[in-house]
Amino acid sequence: MDVNRRIIFVFSFSFFCFNAKAQVKQNSFSFHEESYPKILQVISDAYELYLSYDPKIFDGEPTVTVKFTDKTVYEVLDQLLGDKFHYKIIQDYVVIKKSIVPEVEAEAEPSQLTPVAANPVYLPTVYDTIRYEKIIVKYDTQVVIQEKVFYDTVRIEKVQVVYDTVQVSTEIRQPEKPWQFIPYLTPNLWMRRNGNSNTDYRGLGFGLMGRYSLNNLRFHAGVEYNYSVNNVSFTRSETISQQSIDTVSTFFIIEDGVRVPVYVVDTTEVETEVNQKVDRQNSFQSLSFFVGAGYFLEIGKVSIGAELGFLASSIIDGDEVFNFSNGEITGNLDYQSPQLNVSLNLPVIIRQGDFERFEVVPYLRFGLGPDFKPPLKSNDRYVLGVRLGIIL
Repeated sequence: MDVNRRIIFVFSFSFFCFNAKAQVKQNSFSFHEESYPKILQVISDAYELYLSYDPKIFDGEPTVTVKFTDKTVYEVLDQLLGDKFHYKIIQDYVVIKKSIVPEVEAEAEPSQLTPVAANPVYLPTVYDTIRYEKIIVKYDTQVVIQEKVFYDTVRIEKVQVVYDTVQVSTEIRQPEKPWQFIPYLTPNLWMRRNGNSNTDYRGLGFGLMGRYSLNNLRFHAGVEYNYSVNNVSFTRSETISQQSIDTVSTFFIIEDGVRVPVYVVDTTEVETEVNQKVDRQNSFQSLSFFVGAGYFLEIGKVSIGAELGFLASSIIDGDEVFNFSNGEITGNLDYQSPQLNVSLNLPVIIRQGDFERFEVVPYLRFGLGPDFKPPLKSNDRYVLGVRLGIIL
């Protein structure tokens, strides 16, 4: 009887020492995109331990890439399982479970939800049976059955507040159409500079433009008609000379026996200065084709951009009319055609709802060539204007 007890003591002590040695043993591992079950199997074999877990707890988990250097089994399992899983080492068994994460109600916007008080909900105590171990020890004269049951007690006491959802509004923004077509009006001011001479033309145009959007870049092309006019009034001075002849006296002389009258006259010349008002009107009509590109930034309901474009303009009619008090003189100016211009645009696009609806585009244009054909003098020309468009 005494001998048997000694054998059991030695066996138990050896088992305990073996288990303690496995838990302080250090190993190194390196895994690349491996599943949890495969990694755990390699680790348990290295530390001479057994695994106990439900394989379903690893369903849907991603593969793992990790490296351990001179780590104990506790250090390896802490780093590998983290907060997602819970483990216990009971003798030479490693028991793994999925961590229980309390459900948290999604927070709602105050404007969307109205909180309604609810009675606290207390979850009951849950007992999770981890292991049932049955040890049968045989002695010489009797049989002793020793049972050990291990429980892992988890108790959750959490007050849960239930909210009654009154209204939830979700804003879904539709994508902007890549193509836009824009009819527009454009009041403008043409300025022609030739030395010290300045001529300003006030104009009004309308056009149709197409625009294609590619992220923040936008490309455009279109056609534009303009009518511009310059009115000048001035006074012209003119001197008119008139002669008057008056008979002062009369006498007679005898020539060849004939009586001949002789008249004495007085000639008077009168100069008269006449001031005459003259109205001069210069006008022209032009048709322009243009292309360009720009970069845009969206700020709230407004998009602001900068565009660079090129225009080719053809003068389809250019007249110069002088109106006098006694008549009218009309002439045609020989414009250079086509006229090339560079345009710098600063568009501001306004959004209404989900789509862009209106645009206001201040612009400045520079002439690249002469206005008139030789021998007429050429001018430097600039155009200031604004486009007012509706986006279709």
